[in-house]
Amino acid sequence: MVAGFLARHFASQGRGDAEAWLRRMAHWWDANPAARDHPARGWFIGDRHRVRAFAGVIPFRYRVGDKPVLALSGTSWAMDEAVRSSVIPMAMKLQRLGDEAVLVATTPSPEVRSMLRKGGWSELENHQRLILPGFPGLRRLFLRGNPAGSGSLRLTFEVDEVKSIAPQKVRAGVLWRDTTPEFLRWYLASPARRHHFAGLVDGDGRLSAHVIVAPAAVRKMAAWEVVDISSGSADGEGSVTGLVEALLATLPRRPWLILNRLGTEWRGVRPLKVGRPKPTLFHRSPVNLAVKEKRWQMAEGDLGL
Repeated sequence: MVAGFLARHFASQGRGDAEAWLRRMAHWWDANPAARDHPARGWFIGDRHRVRAFAGVIPFRYRVGDKPVLALSGTSWAMDEAVRSSVIPMAMKLQRLGDEAVLVATTPSPEVRSMLRKGGWSELENHQRLILPGFPGLRRLFLRGNPAGSGSLRLTFEVDEVKSIAPQKVRAGVLWRDTTPEFLRWYLASPARRHHFAGLVDGDGRLSAHVIVAPAAVRKMAAWEVVDISSGSADGEGSVTGLVEALLATLPRRPWLILNRLGTEWRGVRPLKVGRPKPTLFHRSPVNLAVKEKRWQMAEGDLGL
């Protein structure tokens, strides 16, 4: 019933039929390696004949510094106009979960964004969308990096070759999404969007750097968008740009490339254009975690899921 309701509600956005929503929910709650960490899945308003509103949550694993913590991401908030005033209790249920878990929202509507601000959620305000030419000859004038794979590290496009993750240096008090081989395999298998992976691994399959690219658009023209990165290798950002180049060389050419600057990443890039999206990345943390800073990726929450 919920799948059919979501299919009807999001029909104008091309999100798929009820079967597509069932596949997505199975991915969120059955295949998800973090699903067993918390029983919450969401809430609905309705009866045995008809669903009138729904608000879902997806469990994730995060860290504050080196301490593991649970997170829940809001997803697919939808309601019929007739019950709009009745959804406040669902919002309050999610808010109360923030006493025990980190809360994340990455695709809130303008109405939900207003509710999150009133609820004390923090938002990323300095998100920059860097637009670069996508064709190789032009792209290399704007994005330069080191060749991917050298010395003890080799290039791979197969996430199944990743057996472990090189330790990341994170300051105390920084909240970040935990990256594990299980998470990468799960995210890349999303039925909602096609993802492409490139990484640098050593002989034991330990991942030192990676990028994930997904289809996107710039003014209705085809683009590739880098949605996830990590770099623990010695040359830092140079390895990431090299991975982008190596991965794009295996994919069909598209006119544009999108990079997201959510902090200090892509410092050496000279974009053709810089866009500033409306803030849609929100989080709220339990008081006892003493979070000082949030490190964001585009592959958080339900983006791409």
